[in-house]
Amino acid sequence: MSFARIGSVLILLSAVVGCLPQGSRPGARLSYTSGQSGNIGVGAAALPLADFVYPEDATLRQDRTYEVVDASGNLDRYREILWADGTGQFSLEIAGVAEDGLPSFSAPDAFWQSSYLTRQRYLVHYRDFRIHNENQVRRNYTWSELPGTTTMAGRNCSRYLAESVYSLGSVEFVMDQQSKLILGWIRRDGAGNLVCQMSTDALNETPNLSGVVWSQAIAPEQEYNGPPDDNLLGFSPNPVIYYPAGFSHGVQRIILSQVTYGSQIPNLHLEVLRDGLVNIMVAQQLEVIGGGGAFPEIIIAREAEIGGIRVMEGDVQSIRTYVIGSLPSQELLAVLGAMN
Repeated sequence: MSFARIGSVLILLSAVVGCLPQGSRPGARLSYTSGQSGNIGVGAAALPLADFVYPEDATLRQDRTYEVVDASGNLDRYREILWADGTGQFSLEIAGVAEDGLPSFSAPDAFWQSSYLTRQRYLVHYRDFRIHNENQVRRNYTWSELPGTTTMAGRNCSRYLAESVYSLGSVEFVMDQQSKLILGWIRRDGAGNLVCQMSTDALNETPNLSGVVWSQAIAPEQEYNGPPDDNLLGFSPNPVIYYPAGFSHGVQRIILSQVTYGSQIPNLHLEVLRDGLVNIMVAQQLEVIGGGGAFPEIIIAREAEIGGIRVMEGDVQSIRTYVIGSLPSQELLAVLGAMN
């Protein structure tokens, strides 16, 4: 699968993600001190979930580092700057790149700057972790407040761990004790290996926002209302039959990409599967070739990975279908394969 094809899908998904319901090194910037007992091993059903404030909902400039283990096992690092005005407007910029385990950052080239400009809504709302549905989190995760405190960006922080009851991994949140702001998180797989993590390097809660260009959706979207809307797609979406353990149906939307790109990029149908903390997106699109006409059926699924997010692509009854998420490849492939 080409990067250009994946990029176009992620760009289009960026138009809609804002409407979604709500062994490796652990990170050198974390400093732990003992002294708090915490609540260990208490199920989410019995313990109130933390009342988090997410960076994109606050007023701030957040200088941060995103780290992800790539397909070759190397640690890729990206320095980012997140701006937010407290009313829902935000902007995500890239300030440095250190791929393939390199120790020092280099200035981002035009490719990386363009990539962040077009994908920032996807990165903030989908790549970054947040609690989307408390009831689902209670069913699908154990919830623990970890002992001790963490120092991040000069703030005293508490740590909370959500562990999948289905062995699908965990997310550890780092929260500023005073403001409840999420300053970092760590995602591990079912074996406890690092997948990706975010750490705050510096925080300014009274930034000058006068020159910030806020993120904008690049294509309009609307709710999908079933067969009456199929004329906007040019096909009837195939149903999602298999759901990974703990996941259930979420929202269905239509991304009206033709409003922005014309017939070059057909409209997409999007369904979101979720377990309260992790999302899987299933996007379907009519594939057309040179002179028009449906793309021939392809049996073999193709896989690619960008920044810890896997994209599984294949054709289901001549409909180009993408399954996008951070779960293991076999889970995403099972979602795609069951649709055929």
